[in-house]
Amino acid sequence: MKLSTESPNPSDGLFTIRSANNLGTVSLQVFDVRGRAILNQQNVDFDNNEATVDLSGCQSGLYILKITGSDFSYSHKLIKN
Repeated sequence: MKLSTESPNPSDGLFTIRSANNLGTVSLQVFDVRGRAILNQQNVDFDNNEATVDLSGCQSGLYILKITGSDFSYSHKLIKN
């Protein structure tokens, strides 16, 4: 499985997540540095192997994106300016 985070990372809050593979339906979660879930989206369908995460309403800082599918789990750092 290959995932890449597109858009500038750091970003002002809008992150586009792209996958080279068909991931099907996944859950997307974003955690702050204290481990609190600030975004929890279930049953996200990767249309055209792509999904968008919007953190524009969040404070600047480091966040952890977690994507979970039926047979995988992936984590990636997101930095919001």
